[in-house]
Amino acid sequence: MNPKLLFVDDDPEEIKTIKPLVEAEFDFEGRAWPFDGPIQDVVGNAPDIFVLDLYLPPAGESAPEDIPDEEMAVQQALAERASRRFSALYVNYEPNGGKKLLQQTMACLTIGRKLLERQWKALGQAPENGVKLMNLLKELYPGVPVIFYSRKITPDDVVEVMRAGAFDAIQKGSLTDEKLRARLKSDIALFRSPVAQQALKRGENFNVTTSARR
Repeated sequence: MNPKLLFVDDDPEEIKTIKPLVEAEFDFEGRAWPFDGPIQDVVGNAPDIFVLDLYLPPAGESAPEDIPDEEMAVQQALAERASRRFSALYVNYEPNGGKKLLQQTMACLTIGRKLLERQWKALGQAPENGVKLMNLLKELYPGVPVIFYSRKITPDDVVEVMRAGAFDAIQKGSLTDEKLRARLKSDIALFRSPVAQQALKRGENFNVTTSARR
């Protein structure tokens, strides 16, 4: 029997997207966030693994359909600034200016990241909401590992969610379908291993990164 995977995302299209990636080796169930009832009623029997999006809107609140005009104006200004910088990379490029080119490129990427963060904030999507859901699920289903699988996750996010109690964190698109399935199965096996269970019973924060140091 295939292990049961329960995936939670606030975007129904993302639920449809991940299903064919894992259903060959998992009994897949998707749940849209925010839940339309108590968690235990929505989740039902415990799965073998929870896979959550990290950037979720607050519980009980629907994300606004439109970003406020003033927020759009700020985003537009940032986008235009980034566009001008990218244009300058090619217009002013010098054969020996690799360091400057790299610095300008990184500055543009930083602007792009801030632009996305502003949009997520306007939509009510924030990593702390994903962490709050994780904590609730861990309280109700302590024997089930919680994994974050998010397109927006950053290296800093990974560090923070691991500290908060996530067992693993994966960026969407970073693994092939086969490697994703193997990673999730490996997470289940590691979580159920004697060393993990003993650490969890002692109240330690055990995850894929701490296991590698043992």
